[in-house]
Amino acid sequence: MRMTALSVTSHVLLMTNIPADQPLGGDWTGVVFWSKLNTRRIVSSALNMGLYVAEVPWAYPGSRFTKDFDLTVAWFASYLPRSTTSYFMRVDWETVGRCVNRALHDLEPEHSRRLDSLVNIGIDETSYKKGHKYITVIVNHDTNTVVWASEDHGKSVLEKFYKQLTPEQLSSIKVVTGDGAKWITECVNEYTPDCAHCVDSLHVIEWAMTALDEVRKDIWHDAYSEYKQVKKDNPCSKGRPKKDDPELAIVKAAKAKADEIKGSAYMIKVLCFLFDTKYHMHYIISF
Repeated sequence: MRMTALSVTSHVLLMTNIPADQPLGGDWTGVVFWSKLNTRRIVSSALNMGLYVAEVPWAYPGSRFTKDFDLTVAWFASYLPRSTTSYFMRVDWETVGRCVNRALHDLEPEHSRRLDSLVNIGIDETSYKKGHKYITVIVNHDTNTVVWASEDHGKSVLEKFYKQLTPEQLSSIKVVTGDGAKWITECVNEYTPDCAHCVDSLHVIEWAMTALDEVRKDIWHDAYSEYKQVKKDNPCSKGRPKKDDPELAIVKAAKAKADEIKGSAYMIKVLCFLFDTKYHMHYIISF
């Protein structure tokens, strides 16, 4: 195999903050400059290995941008949605992902440090794409950052997070927030039994509504059975009944009682909604 080293002068045009529809030479705010750099390219004439270019200190390998640009995009992406980062940095979504992958090691050389000193964490799953695809996400409430994520959801997925924690890291967790999913509760009780498990108000109100509705159904069944028994014990005579008929008054009273209980389902929902709203308003005012 024969290899030839060539010294080549590279011309690089760097542009920042230039609208995509703005031609060069127009009136825009940005920086354009030419950079000359003597790089060494190795050309292999055997095995079709192609052309290899020496790395430069101000750009990541394979990147079309400078390191500062990649780091800036990655920093934006750590605090803003990808769409917002794409808009402000004037790159597409896929480019944002590539910038993050290149700069990730410099921004966070050791990923395991995310799991140190966890005190207040949140667990939740969210769907993405189509076809019931889920991802489980764990956040650190104290730093407002994502510390762990994995595809799919369920107890087996959440156990992966807890199993990689050391006994010291598990003991430092004091509060876990999440919804009322059974698999979250089981993992919290198994791995961090001494911490406080806070459930969101949405599920608390939902459970309260379900419990109240079950009680309402039982009372309504009893009232309706009583109404049928009263109607059976006080049969109406043929023809139009009199207004002052005592038997008819008893039947009507029993029916009105059953109908009132049956129609109270909507009122229960309204009261639960008002309780939830009052709770949130009280929290906002106190905060």
